[in-house]
Amino acid sequence: MFRYYRSRFLWLLLLLTFSSISEAVTNFSASPGSQSVSFHWIPDPVYIRTEIKDVASGTGCNTTSSSCIVRNLRMATRYSFTARSYREIVVGGVRQKEYGGHTQTVQFTTKLGGSLTQDLSVGAGEYELISDLTVESGVTLNLNGTTVLASNQQRQITVKGNLNSTSVVFDGAGTNPSTAWSGIKITGGTATFQNSVIKRAGYNSNTISVSAGGYLDFQGSTIKDSGNNGIRFQGADSRLLVKTSKIENTSTGIRLYATNNVTIDSNEFIKTSTPIHIDSFSTQFPSIQNTTYTNTGKTGIQISSNQDVTTSGKLHEPLYVVGKLTIQPDVKLTLAAGKSVIFGGSRYSLEVKGELDAQSVVFDGIGNNKSNTWEGIRINGG
Repeated sequence: MFRYYRSRFLWLLLLLTFSSISEAVTNFSASPGSQSVSFHWIPDPVYIRTEIKDVASGTGCNTTSSSCIVRNLRMATRYSFTARSYREIVVGGVRQKEYGGHTQTVQFTTKLGGSLTQDLSVGAGEYELISDLTVESGVTLNLNGTTVLASNQQRQITVKGNLNSTSVVFDGAGTNPSTAWSGIKITGGTATFQNSVIKRAGYNSNTISVSAGGYLDFQGSTIKDSGNNGIRFQGADSRLLVKTSKIENTSTGIRLYATNNVTIDSNEFIKTSTPIHIDSFSTQFPSIQNTTYTNTGKTGIQISSNQDVTTSGKLHEPLYVVGKLTIQPDVKLTLAAGKSVIFGGSRYSLEVKGELDAQSVVFDGIGNNKSNTWEGIRINGG
């Protein structure tokens, strides 16, 4: 009899303890780079299991210990994890969970960072880029009305898949006026910007770089406050469209190491030392026109070093030539009427082996010398 009442008494005591226990989540942390979250849950020792779960997604874990790590969370996603302890009992031959009387809820939004391997759409809100972010091949990241703040100068976004940016502000979290983060690198992927602003992304020399067959569609958007290149473009298979946009307060606005598939139309360059710089002509001529220059160091397109024009085409903008420019045989270069060609040194010249069509164009040098500021035009078989 004593054993029976003693057993009933202990069972009642256990139930009372179970329903009145005080529990807490401690040492909560989230890791945006790997998109994981860890909890340490302190229940009463009588409980033998812990359940931590996000009800909306079903993400979570059950464990016999007081610690839990939930992995593979989607970045820039809101979670509300609830932690509670339970024990398993059998009622009528059916195993059930009997929960404690206290729960603890932690709400948070994961950060941006790491490798994005599935499509993701992010709306309005401010998100910290806490580690490098790579949009993998075949994956699309849609940003709409978002503010992205890079946590430090080394942070960078690499696009191998697709990035769609509408009404987005990209900036760095630090105070550096021009190199607060490392910008956006498009390597084989596609990035589309509409009504977006990218600021202070000059730490890695380029606000946006395009290579390896990548495609940049930049319309109605702004690059500003970069100490180096606004856009760096290279690669025979890459594509570039910049239209109705602004590039402000940069050293070089757009630097072209290739001219295939390039359209630059109706843009404004403000407080930019060199608005457009062509380092090398390709098999296709660039389409550059309707440009506005406001307080720029140079007006027009700078052509550097000794450049060969190897394909026929028309340049609609003024030219600033730093080196020798040669029009190769069977190639016709047409310069828009009313524009100028300025040679930036006494040893710089234009050699015509093909054909030059320049009507109502002014050719001149720089400096105060009135007779030998450049070497002139040499017609060599053209």
